[in-house]
Amino acid sequence: MSSKQVVEFETVRVHKDGHEMNLEIVLSLVKKDSGDVVGVSTIARDITERKRRELNTAFLDEIGKELSVLPTPDEIIQTVGVRLSEFMKASGYIFADVDEAKNEATIHHGWNTADVASLK
Repeated sequence: MSSKQVVEFETVRVHKDGHEMNLEIVLSLVKKDSGDVVGVSTIARDITERKRRELNTAFLDEIGKELSVLPTPDEIIQTVGVRLSEFMKASGYIFADVDEAKNEATIHHGWNTADVASLK
C-alpha cells in the first residue's frame, strides 16, 4: 500500500470548549499496490500558535513603518496606544507616570472608545 498527498488546506474550527483553533489539514489517498484507492488518510495539525505569531509579526512590521515617519515622541506614544488598543480590541489605554511615594499618577496620553468614560 502507498499514499499520495492530494490536498492541503488551512481552516478555522471551534473546539468543544468554545475556543477557535487554526488547523492545517492534509488529505492523502491510500492505494493498494494495484493502484485502487482504498481510503483517505487525514492529518490535522493545530497551527493556532503559528498563526498568532504571524499576525503579531505582521502587526509589529506595520506599526514600525508607521512610527518611523512620526516626528515627535508625543505622536509616537499616541499612535502606539491607539494601534495597540485596536489590535488587542481594547476599549482604551493610558500612558501614565506613577509616583508610588506620593501615591499619584500623571496621565500623559489616553484614548478610549466613545462608549467608555475618559480617564484623562
